[in-house]
Amino acid sequence: MIGVPTLFEALLKIPRERKERLNLNYLKYVITGGDTLKPSLEKEIDSFLRECGAKTRLIQGYGMSESLAAVSLEPKGIYKSRSIGIPFPGCYIGIFSYDDEELPYGTEGEICISGPNVMLGYYSNEKETNLALHIHKDGNVWLHSGDLGMMDTDGFIKYTSRIKRLIVCSGYNVYPSQIEALLESHEAVLLCSVVGIPHPYKMEVPKAFIVLKKEHKKDDKLIEEFKDLCKKNLPKYSQPYEYEFRKSLPKTMIGKVDFRKLQQENNEKRLKERGVH
Repeated sequence: MIGVPTLFEALLKIPRERKERLNLNYLKYVITGGDTLKPSLEKEIDSFLRECGAKTRLIQGYGMSESLAAVSLEPKGIYKSRSIGIPFPGCYIGIFSYDDEELPYGTEGEICISGPNVMLGYYSNEKETNLALHIHKDGNVWLHSGDLGMMDTDGFIKYTSRIKRLIVCSGYNVYPSQIEALLESHEAVLLCSVVGIPHPYKMEVPKAFIVLKKEHKKDDKLIEEFKDLCKKNLPKYSQPYEYEFRKSLPKTMIGKVDFRKLQQENNEKRLKERGVH
């Protein structure tokens, strides 16, 4: 069974009386990819699978259309927290700096892919091809994914966030995925997405869009709990500047949370408040 995280998120909404009748003991592999899997969601899915008799846990993979889909997968039976696995045979994955220097184990950088599965280029688009494909010092062509991650000494890769989602607040780098993971660790939060919104002098500040679980309602006490959680675990520049509660978050065609749509909606809302049409 293979799907993006939002597919498995939907499974969790199955009514209890239906879930009690489910028997998933025939499942051998349950694989997810295509978007960030938050630790809190992973824990809930694994619990759901156990309750329904599955003898496997959720395992993660990673890939891109530009590299013929999947390039890495967690080996069954070897679990490392938040890992997207090890490279497939014949495929090479490295972690590189912005100037194409390979980084040591445990250091965050851009995930790059090399091998016969990497595309020749984007059709009739030389500019984008040159941005994505670089010839490194080893003489090989490496596909730059636009994703940040790191590799441990066993070759297991950990995805951290999209480079393009980076928020720069007063000169500091703010990673939305870190804030999202923290807020989703709160018992009241079902789903969270953090985006950068304009600020008069800080350039950008993080704003958190939150979907609460059914049994919880928005109130001032809950907002204070979120603020305290962030104060205790995040530097000041990474703490959300605003919180907005929604019944659902917009999704892309393949089921990812559409953070660009959230940014667009937020900007349009601000313009309306200022009377700009």
